[in-house]
Amino acid sequence: ELGRIVPAASLRNLYASTEAGSLLACDGEVFAVPPHLADVIVVREGRLLLHRRLMAEFDGPWIDGEWYDSGDRVELTGERPLRFRLVGREADCVNVGGHKVDPLEVERRLEAHPAVAAARVFGRKNSVSGQILCADVVSRNPLLAEADLRAYLGAHLQAVKIPRFIRFVTETEATRSGKRLRA
Repeated sequence: ELGRIVPAASLRNLYASTEAGSLLACDGEVFAVPPHLADVIVVREGRLLLHRRLMAEFDGPWIDGEWYDSGDRVELTGERPLRFRLVGREADCVNVGGHKVDPLEVERRLEAHPAVAAARVFGRKNSVSGQILCADVVSRNPLLAEADLRAYLGAHLQAVKIPRFIRFVTETEATRSGKRLRA
């Protein structure tokens, strides 16, 4: 959206971690690991791992004594060179009755609905299932009903990924840095 608002701007997507600093940059959403970092950035089981040589003074936890799990979930798009797309953070997943639900996936589906301007999906504690999925939705259409959204989501997502509570709001909550608030 920023590219549409400021078409002459040059936009770069950066990958950085608190522990290692800025590591990668790309023009879109697919990061390519350059040859000089190929032995210190790897993907295992859909998770981005960083070698301890990238860390300044950091005291683990380490996998196999050498690798730090960044907590970032990625989708491989190529292997030589290693290319990946960020798909979420493990810590952001909501555990609904033993099922890991990625709030980003549900938000993207909600925001694909023509009457939805924005959505925020998050977990709320539940004594039976651990957590339940909730959504705040900013609607473009005052006649949009919760039942319409449930039917729409049901056609595109597994039942466990459909929020139990949908609340219509005028804006979604965000942190000071602009990230969607998950709590």
